[in-house]
Amino acid sequence: MNFSSDREILRRLHELGPFSDDGAALSALHATLQGVSGGLTEDERRAVAASLPPDCARVLLGARANGCSKSSDLFLEVSLREKITLARAVEHAEIVCRTLGEILSPTARDRLRHALPDIAELFEPHAQEAVPADPEPSLANAPNDLAEGRPGEIRRLSSANPAELAHRHSIARSDDPHAETKLSSACGLTQEREERTLAAGRLGSRRPLSKSR
Repeated sequence: MNFSSDREILRRLHELGPFSDDGAALSALHATLQGVSGGLTEDERRAVAASLPPDCARVLLGARANGCSKSSDLFLEVSLREKITLARAVEHAEIVCRTLGEILSPTARDRLRHALPDIAELFEPHAQEAVPADPEPSLANAPNDLAEGRPGEIRRLSSANPAELAHRHSIARSDDPHAETKLSSACGLTQEREERTLAAGRLGSRRPLSKSR
Protein backbone atom coordinates (compact mmCIF):
# COMPACT_ATOMS: atom_id res chain seq x y z
CA MET A 1 0.00 0.00 0.00
CA ASN A 2 1.35 3.40 -0.96
CA PHE A 3 0.41 6.59 0.87
CA SER A 4 1.80 9.61 -0.94
CA SER A 5 0.49 12.20 1.51
CA ASP A 6 -0.27 12.71 5.17
CA ARG A 7 -3.97 13.01 4.29
CA GLU A 8 -3.98 9.43 3.03
CA ILE A 9 -2.26 8.29 6.21
CA LEU A 10 -4.92 10.04 8.29
CA ARG A 11 -7.64 8.31 6.30
CA ARG A 12 -6.00 4.95 6.98
CA LEU A 13 -5.74 5.75 10.69
CA HIS A 14 -9.48 6.43 10.79
CA GLU A 15 -10.09 3.06 9.13
CA LEU A 16 -8.10 1.21 11.77
CA GLY A 17 -8.77 3.21 14.93
CA PRO A 18 -11.55 4.95 16.86
CA PHE A 19 -10.19 8.48 16.44
CA SER A 20 -12.81 11.18 16.98
CA ASP A 21 -11.39 13.53 14.33
CA ASP A 22 -8.30 14.35 12.27
CA GLY A 23 -6.77 16.22 15.21
CA ALA A 24 -6.87 13.12 17.41
CA ALA A 25 -5.42 10.93 14.65
CA LEU A 26 -2.71 13.49 13.91
CA SER A 27 -1.80 13.71 17.58
CA ALA A 28 -1.36 9.94 17.77
CA LEU A 29 0.70 9.94 14.56
CA HIS A 30 3.09 12.65 15.74
CA ALA A 31 3.47 11.21 19.25
CA THR A 32 4.33 7.78 17.85
CA LEU A 33 6.77 9.16 15.29
CA GLN A 34 8.54 11.19 17.96
CA GLY A 35 8.73 8.18 20.26
CA VAL A 36 10.22 5.97 17.57
CA SER A 37 12.64 8.65 16.41
CA GLY A 38 14.08 9.01 19.91
CA GLY A 39 15.68 5.56 19.70
CA LEU A 40 17.27 6.03 16.26
CA THR A 41 20.56 7.52 15.17
CA GLU A 42 20.63 10.35 12.66
CA ASP A 43 21.42 8.01 9.76
CA GLU A 44 18.66 5.62 10.80
CA ARG A 45 16.17 8.47 11.00
CA ARG A 46 16.98 9.56 7.47
CA ALA A 47 16.68 6.02 6.15
CA VAL A 48 13.21 5.64 7.68
CA ALA A 49 12.09 9.18 6.78
CA ALA A 50 12.84 8.50 3.10
CA SER A 51 9.80 6.15 3.03
CA LEU A 52 7.41 8.64 4.63
CA PRO A 53 5.35 11.54 3.25
CA PRO A 54 6.91 15.00 3.78
CA ASP A 55 5.09 16.03 6.98
CA CYS A 56 5.71 12.68 8.69
CA ALA A 57 9.36 12.79 7.64
CA ARG A 58 9.79 16.24 9.20
CA VAL A 59 8.34 15.06 12.51
CA LEU A 60 10.62 12.03 12.55
CA LEU A 61 13.75 14.04 11.71
CA GLY A 62 12.98 16.82 14.16
CA ALA A 63 12.29 14.72 17.26
CA ARG A 64 14.64 14.81 20.23
CA ALA A 65 16.40 11.71 21.49
CA ASN A 66 14.52 10.09 24.35
CA GLY A 67 16.03 6.60 24.53
CA CYS A 68 12.94 4.63 23.41
CA SER A 69 14.36 1.21 22.59
CA LYS A 70 11.47 -1.02 23.69
CA SER A 71 7.78 -1.06 22.91
CA SER A 72 7.00 -0.36 26.57
CA ASP A 73 9.10 2.81 26.36
CA LEU A 74 7.27 3.85 23.21
CA PHE A 75 3.85 3.31 24.79
CA LEU A 76 4.81 5.40 27.81
CA GLU A 77 6.15 8.18 25.57
CA VAL A 78 2.91 8.28 23.57
CA SER A 79 0.90 8.32 26.78
CA LEU A 80 2.83 11.32 28.10
CA ARG A 81 2.75 13.24 24.81
CA GLU A 82 -0.96 12.72 24.19
CA LYS A 83 -1.89 12.93 27.87
CA ILE A 84 -3.94 9.75 27.67
CA THR A 85 -4.04 6.51 29.63
CA LEU A 86 -1.37 3.91 28.99
CA ALA A 87 -3.96 1.45 27.64
CA ARG A 88 -5.18 3.99 25.09
CA ALA A 89 -1.58 4.88 24.22
CA VAL A 90 -0.83 1.23 23.43
CA GLU A 91 -3.81 1.20 21.05
CA HIS A 92 -2.77 4.44 19.34
CA ALA A 93 0.86 3.42 18.92
CA GLU A 94 -0.01 0.01 17.51
CA ILE A 95 -2.43 1.53 14.97
CA VAL A 96 0.09 4.17 13.86
CA CYS A 97 2.92 1.65 13.57
CA ARG A 98 0.74 -0.72 11.57
CA THR A 99 -0.21 2.11 9.19
CA LEU A 100 3.37 3.24 8.75
CA GLY A 101 4.49 -0.35 8.32
CA GLU A 102 2.29 -0.59 5.22
CA ILE A 103 4.35 2.07 3.43
CA LEU A 104 7.88 1.53 4.73
CA SER A 105 10.37 0.24 2.18
CA PRO A 106 12.22 -3.02 2.87
CA THR A 107 15.37 -0.97 3.52
CA ALA A 108 13.66 1.21 6.11
CA ARG A 109 12.12 -1.81 7.79
CA ASP A 110 15.52 -3.50 7.94
CA ARG A 111 17.03 -0.43 9.60
CA LEU A 112 14.26 -0.40 12.20
CA ARG A 113 14.63 -4.12 12.81
CA HIS A 114 18.36 -3.69 13.39
CA ALA A 115 18.13 -0.56 15.57
CA LEU A 116 14.91 -1.25 17.51
CA PRO A 117 14.04 -4.96 17.20
CA ASP A 118 11.36 -4.82 19.88
CA ILE A 119 9.61 -1.78 18.39
CA ALA A 120 10.18 -2.90 14.79
CA GLU A 121 7.80 -5.81 15.35
CA LEU A 122 4.94 -3.31 15.50
CA PHE A 123 5.69 -2.22 11.92
CA GLU A 124 5.50 -5.69 10.39
CA PRO A 125 2.74 -5.90 7.76
CA HIS A 126 -0.36 -7.80 8.80
CA ALA A 127 -1.20 -10.68 6.49
CA GLN A 128 -4.90 -10.92 5.69
CA GLU A 129 -6.22 -14.36 6.44
CA ALA A 130 -8.67 -15.81 3.94
CA VAL A 131 -11.97 -16.97 5.44
CA PRO A 132 -12.51 -20.62 4.44
CA ALA A 133 -15.76 -21.32 2.63
CA ASP A 134 -18.24 -23.74 4.16
CA PRO A 135 -17.56 -27.19 2.70
CA GLU A 136 -20.25 -28.80 0.60
CA PRO A 137 -21.93 -31.76 2.32
CA SER A 138 -20.49 -35.03 1.08
CA LEU A 139 -22.32 -38.30 0.70
CA ALA A 140 -19.08 -40.27 0.95
CA ASN A 141 -19.30 -40.63 4.74
CA ALA A 142 -23.08 -40.38 5.05
CA PRO A 143 -24.71 -42.96 7.36
CA ASN A 144 -26.39 -45.76 5.44
CA ASP A 145 -27.88 -48.04 8.07
CA LEU A 146 -31.32 -47.96 9.67
CA ALA A 147 -29.96 -46.79 13.00
CA GLU A 148 -28.50 -43.58 11.61
CA GLY A 149 -30.48 -42.80 8.50
CA ARG A 150 -31.69 -43.80 5.08
CA PRO A 151 -29.27 -44.86 2.32
CA GLY A 152 -27.58 -41.74 1.02
CA GLU A 153 -29.35 -39.52 3.57
CA ILE A 154 -27.24 -36.94 5.42
CA ARG A 155 -29.81 -36.25 8.16
CA ARG A 156 -30.40 -38.86 10.83
CA LEU A 157 -33.89 -40.15 11.50
CA SER A 158 -33.60 -38.89 15.06
CA SER A 159 -33.41 -35.31 13.75
CA ALA A 160 -35.76 -35.66 10.78
CA ASN A 161 -39.30 -34.28 10.58
CA PRO A 162 -41.73 -37.24 10.74
CA ALA A 163 -44.32 -35.37 8.70
CA GLU A 164 -41.86 -35.10 5.83
CA LEU A 165 -40.83 -38.74 5.93
CA ALA A 166 -44.28 -40.33 6.40
CA HIS A 167 -46.63 -41.26 3.55
CA ARG A 168 -49.96 -39.45 3.13
CA HIS A 169 -52.07 -41.75 5.36
CA SER A 170 -49.40 -42.46 7.94
CA ILE A 171 -50.21 -41.87 11.61
CA ALA A 172 -46.91 -39.96 11.82
CA ARG A 173 -48.67 -37.00 10.14
CA SER A 174 -51.31 -36.82 12.91
CA ASP A 175 -50.94 -34.95 16.19
CA ASP A 176 -53.10 -37.65 17.85
CA PRO A 177 -52.41 -40.81 15.86
CA HIS A 178 -54.40 -43.15 18.17
CA ALA A 179 -57.52 -40.99 18.49
CA GLU A 180 -59.68 -43.50 16.62
CA THR A 181 -58.97 -46.27 19.09
CA LYS A 182 -58.80 -44.30 22.36
CA LEU A 183 -61.95 -44.62 24.47
CA SER A 184 -61.79 -40.91 25.35
CA SER A 185 -62.04 -39.70 21.76
CA ALA A 186 -63.25 -42.63 19.65
CA CYS A 187 -66.74 -42.60 18.12
CA GLY A 188 -67.74 -45.99 19.52
CA LEU A 189 -66.02 -49.28 19.27
CA THR A 190 -64.50 -50.50 16.09
CA GLN A 191 -67.57 -52.67 15.40
CA GLU A 192 -69.88 -49.67 15.97
CA ARG A 193 -67.92 -47.38 13.63
CA GLU A 194 -68.02 -50.00 10.93
CA GLU A 195 -71.71 -50.84 11.65
CA ARG A 196 -70.99 -54.44 12.43
CA THR A 197 -72.95 -54.62 15.72
CA LEU A 198 -75.81 -57.02 16.38
CA ALA A 199 -78.21 -54.10 16.72
CA ALA A 200 -77.49 -52.48 13.40
CA GLY A 201 -76.36 -55.36 11.31
CA ARG A 202 -74.75 -54.65 7.98
CA LEU A 203 -76.30 -54.59 4.54
CA GLY A 204 -75.26 -57.50 2.46
CA SER A 205 -74.59 -59.78 5.39
CA ARG A 206 -75.33 -63.42 4.86
CA ARG A 207 -77.82 -63.69 7.75
CA PRO A 208 -79.49 -60.31 8.52
CA LEU A 209 -81.33 -60.18 11.88
CA SER A 210 -84.57 -59.16 10.19
CA LYS A 211 -84.74 -62.47 8.36
CA SER A 212 -83.40 -64.66 11.08
CA ARG A 213 -85.68 -67.47 12.36
